[in-house]
Amino acid sequence: MRNYYAIFLLLLLTGCGNLFTPAPAPDMQSYEINEQPRIFSVKKNSDQTIYVAPIQASPGFDTYKMAYNKGRYQINYFTRNSWIASPTQMLYPLLINSLQQSNNFKGVSSFLTPDTTYKVYVYLEKFIQETITKPQVYIIVATVQIYKQGKIINTAHFNVRTVLPYPTPYGGAIAANHASSELISRITQFIIKSTK
Repeated sequence: MRNYYAIFLLLLLTGCGNLFTPAPAPDMQSYEINEQPRIFSVKKNSDQTIYVAPIQASPGFDTYKMAYNKGRYQINYFTRNSWIASPTQMLYPLLINSLQQSNNFKGVSSFLTPDTTYKVYVYLEKFIQETITKPQVYIIVATVQIYKQGKIINTAHFNVRTVLPYPTPYGGAIAANHASSELISRITQFIIKSTK
């Protein structure tokens, strides 16, 4: 009888070895924001330079995690999907490039210089996939302030909403790219008009 228990135990341990090994981690999908808006070049104001400060974000949105909500006042994050960097880090070079392509300034800089004419500050308030609406939308909310000689010369609030092509994180990434491109285009046009 003892032999039967030994054989049973041996079969149990060898046949069920997979029960004691850790399950493989699910594949993580990473996405980026890289859709550059089309900016039409305007006449260069050769004596003006502009400094664009690094974009700041509200708590909960300065992360590589992809945010969504499934209820009011909630922020949730997809567990198997993420951005390659925080939204602020991805939007910042797009804004710099957009202002450079506008050809409206002598220089566009990510660092302050003594001859800087204007300073631009962008605050990202929301960057989220809205899952409680039908169809789902991607929402980006931002505030922009422009300074000249230490004084605010203009402020604008932007609220961009783009419908998702699919109600998935990948659909959210597509919509976020479209919304980001629209946001960057609108901010660029606002800065150009404010600095004429």
